[in-house]
Order: sequence, then structure tokens, then C-alpha cells
Amino acid sequence: ENMMGIRVLILLCLMPAVFGESSGAVADDGEFVYYGRCNEPEQPCTILKSTAAPKNLPTLMATAEGDLAFVSIGDWGCGATNCILVEGTKRRFEEAGPTQARIAAAMDASALSVGSKLVLSMGDNFYFQGVQSADDPLWDSVWKSRFTGAGLQTPWYNVLGNHDHYGNAQAQIDFSLQGRDARWILPNYYWSTVQTFGQPGTETTLQLVMIDTVILDDAHTRGTLVEKIRRGLVPPSFLETFDSRKHIRSSLS
Repeated sequence: ENMMGIRVLILLCLMPAVFGESSGAVADDGEFVYYGRCNEPEQPCTILKSTAAPKNLPTLMATAEGDLAFVSIGDWGCGATNCILVEGTKRRFEEAGPTQARIAAAMDASALSVGSKLVLSMGDNFYFQGVQSADDPLWDSVWKSRFTGAGLQTPWYNVLGNHDHYGNAQAQIDFSLQGRDARWILPNYYWSTVQTFGQPGTETTLQLVMIDTVILDDAHTRGTLVEKIRRGLVPPSFLETFDSRKHIRSSLS
């Protein structure tokens, strides 16, 4: 709110842990469910909200003239079926699609409640290997057919994540530059925009600076991918695709 000359940005951040193993839970304390080797140091462990736990969103305050509210999401790229099985591995995430659908509904309700002006999308937009082209079916199954609420028909300001770079990262930029959907805004790997919202005299100006940290530290991203392959989390083919696009990332760094 605008109080004593200080403007506070209202941000509702829904950061979905969309992945949950369909079996093999080692504990459920009524609030969280634990999968994997959670009692062992440095071993994989997934912690999810229990289905028995309440999921009521907090009451959100309405925004006043001149305030800027928006919703944000990251690590969200699961549609109805693309995360059920990680191709080339035995990993299954049967609840990921339904979880993402619930998150989309909660985002829409929250966005309408606070008068959200935009969606800030913070990477890993498409699991597990990004999209392959601007015509990839995942555009519909992961995004267009699922984030359909009225509160989400605003600009989506995007940045790429490591899983996006495991595929054809440029395709997500092409989708934006070709105007395939006016909501999707991703003009480059690194990019910035200044937007003004509201009426003259009470307007709010926002500058977004998008930094692609995959390109910023390519060696770390590759090392993380090698470790994922070693642990059987993703197939070796991901590394082949990632390495085949190194010249593109190098030219941008």
C-alpha cells in the first residue's frame, strides 16, 4: 500500500512443488508427506503438503488505486500427462498434473482477489526437457489449456530455467517473438522491461530485470545435470541435447 510516501509491492507467490511420488512415502505426519531417503544426509528427499492438511489460502487484502499486485509461479511445467513418467527412467510423478491444475485454480482466485496485473513466471516452464519447438503440443497441454482463469489473462513475464535449457530454449523465445499468444512475453534470454500501471497521478512504474542464470553459470548447470543422470533422475540423452546447444549459450554469455 502507499503509506507515508512508501509504496509497497504486493506479491502473492505460489511456488508449486508439483512433484510427488505415487508410492514409496516413508512418512506422513498429517501436514507433510516425505518421500525418498529423508533420514540420510545428502540423499534425495521430496517433501510435499499432505492431502490431509488444510489448503485454505489466507485472506488477501484488496489493493487501492495506485497499488500494484501480481502473482508469481516457478517450477511449474507439468500438464495432465507429461510428468507422469520421466522418459528413460523409472521415476513417476502421477500427482504432478493434478497438483498443477489445483495451483492454477488457486492462482486465478488469488489474482482476481487482489486485482493482479501480471504473472511473473520464474523458470522450469516445461518439464522435463522444455519444449522442442514453438509448435510443441506442450504449449497447449501444460499452459494454454490449464491457466485459463480470468485472473490469469494478463501478461506473463517469463525467464528460462534449467529444464527449459535441457530442450530447445530458443523455441520459448520464438513463441513470444512470433506472437503465438499475446500473454507469453519472453523476448530474449536476458531481458528487461519497464511497465506503468494505473491512472496518471496514482500510477506505479515497475522495472523487471530477467537474468538467465543457466547461461550465467553454464558449468554449474551442466554439472548438476550430470549428477541427475548419475542418480537416474533424468536420462543421458538430456546431456546430449544440452551440450549440442552450448555454442548458443556461449555466444550469449
